Amino acid sequence: MKKEVLIGLTYGDPDSIGPEILLKTLKNWSFKVKPIILGPNKVLEKQEIKVGLGRLSKEAGKHSYNCLKYAVEYCLKNNIRALVTGPVSKEAVNLAGISFIGQTEAIAKICKISSDSVIMMFSASDFRIALFTRHIAIKDVSSALKKEKLKNFLLLLNSELKQKLKIKNPNIAVLGLNPHAGENGLFGSEEKLIITPVISELKKKGLNIFGPFSPDSALAN
Repeated sequence: MKKEVLIGLTYGDPDSIGPEILLKTLKNWSFKVKPIILGPNKVLEKQEIKVGLGRLSKEAGKHSYNCLKYAVEYCLKNNIRALVTGPVSKEAVNLAGISFIGQTEAIAKICKISSDSVIMMFSASDFRIALFTRHIAIKDVSSALKKEKLKNFLLLLNSELKQKLKIKNPNIAVLGLNPHAGENGLFGSEEKLIITPVISELKKKGLNIFGPFSPDSALAN
């Protein structure tokens, strides 16, 4: 008999739209995997009478973080294939005295792995966008762009696309940092000094990688 595939779900902040989204998703569940709700049922019961929506509080922040921590640890200890997380308020979690910049980084910490070993990626059909930097101020992006870190990120991305998503030969388009990808140094040197050399090096390693492309027009088509 084929073993059923389990997938964990959290509702995020109990006073957010998360519980409502989760309830509607469960009512219209049509996926082949079995959902496992990882969080107190009382929050979903409260949602039925619309209590506390939109409120920002340290109590809700602490609750959402504790639920995330429990969910990740539960998935690690049990045969849960993936975890889908509801929205949380970073401000509310920090109000609770917990240092928190995002669920991606928190999950890495709970799993006891480096935050450089995880990738935030958005996916729609066969189109995906992976973020090299995340949850930092715009003014800090340039200084965060290092050759070795970018190379390791792209190697990890290529490997995960092959192993996890079963894409035999991924095509990776790298976007630049500056308008028009720097115009060969006219609008910034990051593409010329960092991004292009990394792409060239990885091409020699056999990766199907291209760019840097202009970030302000790359998604137009």
